Amino acid sequence: RCEVDGIEVQTLGVGQSIGEMSFVQVSTLVSGGMSLAAARETSTRTANVIACQETELLELSFDDAWTVVKRVPNFFYTLKDMANIKNRHCERQMRLAAEEASASAQAGVTVSL
Repeated sequence: RCEVDGIEVQTLGVGQSIGEMSFVQVSTLVSGGMSLAAARETSTRTANVIACQETELLELSFDDAWTVVKRVPNFFYTLKDMANIKNRHCERQMRLAAEEASASAQAGVTVSL
């Protein structure tokens, strides 16, 4: 599951990816002239991913992903689109969670006159 500020925003399944938001952010900074080390330090984490069962991962280093992007430029735009879709989904889930918390708080409020 994928959590932002302790709120589950997405359940991931077989074949789904993580890390594309970070890769897009770092590679955008690097292509703008920032060193890789500075870009990694500047980049912010958006979520925590927690494996709820035994999981097998394929790790692709930044350098390997960057090599693929240089050879297949459309790959970057695919990752960017995936990151944007996930970001919108996370924002929507966070907004819904905030609305539910607000509604619960309002329902529990008693007014004394």
